[in-house]
Amino acid sequence: MYPSNADQFDSREELYKRSEELVKDHWLPIEALAKELWTREWLPQVPVAKVREKRIDGTEVVRLLKSYGISAIVFFR
Repeated sequence: MYPSNADQFDSREELYKRSEELVKDHWLPIEALAKELWTREWLPQVPVAKVREKRIDGTEVVRLLKSYGISAIVFFR
């Protein structure tokens, strides 16, 4: 029922490899999204001195990804 340490290690290695491939395959939109976030003017409720978190509206993320041919949708809960 529980995987062995070797199985866990192999699974982790495979996940790391796949993650690296995904980042490599989608680097241009990742970089564009990052640049979009860092070049924005931020509202006062997100003080840069205290918090490094930045936010972007989900519909804007969808728009940006669409410009790179990546389909995305926003789920609201």
